Amino acid sequence: MAYNNKSVLFCMICFISTGWILAKEEQCSEAGIFPGSSKREFIVCTPSGPDGKQLIRTKQTCPINTVYENRRCVPKVIVPYSAATNGDSAVATADANKGNGDKGGDDIKMTCKTHGLLCTTCKELSICIGDEIGQGDIVYNEIHMMTCKADEVCVPGKGCVSSKDNFCPYRKFECSDMGIYPDPYDCTRYYRCDPTSKKDVKTTPSKCSDGSFNSTSASCGYPMDTTSCLTTPIPICKAIFQMGPVPDNLSIYYICIPDDETRTLAPVLYRCPANKKFDISTLTCT
Repeated sequence: MAYNNKSVLFCMICFISTGWILAKEEQCSEAGIFPGSSKREFIVCTPSGPDGKQLIRTKQTCPINTVYENRRCVPKVIVPYSAATNGDSAVATADANKGNGDKGGDDIKMTCKTHGLLCTTCKELSICIGDEIGQGDIVYNEIHMMTCKADEVCVPGKGCVSSKDNFCPYRKFECSDMGIYPDPYDCTRYYRCDPTSKKDVKTTPSKCSDGSFNSTSASCGYPMDTTSCLTTPIPICKAIFQMGPVPDNLSIYYICIPDDETRTLAPVLYRCPANKKFDISTLTCT
């Protein structure tokens, strides 16, 4: 069988070009979150390695009945709440309504949970001093130390530092996916994220009337000495595009997304597809 040299050369070029494109698509050129190959998929490029220069590429998928748009999983059609959340028991509306309906407040203010320096807000630095009140119980008192300058932000472990090269880890919660989610900073608060008629997700904050919130059962009344209450429900963001599961519910994961305008670096929460959990070793839902 005879071959046309030009045809062979053309096919080789096609193969090489296609292979180069596929290889390029499988690599990250910069850290960030990007649309995937389908409407439900998005790609996360996370810095890794000792110097943070290596990039890990992972593919994430929005839940059923949603599509990825502008870093959020939004409803592609207007659907009932139960259908939008895949009927997951972790987002049962009846349990979530056990809160007292308090809007929770938009201002984030951290409180003392241990001794040492604490950024109570993105602009305020305090010191926490513990007083023993008997039987080993300790009450922590907050003493205000300073207000950061206009061009500074308060960063845990650093104090007031230049906002040019640093981010504050506190930011108002906004829904990025449908369901019920814990407040990243306060174990007694949570948010309900419902689809709206405008192909968007509405954020409704609430506060438990008693005890703490548990994101697995999506209900209140849990002890106040849980890890979520003694620290924070979501780990404080320390690196751009840091990822991990919510400790109380492995079907929910967070991505630390920066906001250059406010100079904040805060967790944005997403839900794994039905019956899947976030695997920290692969940074994907499996």
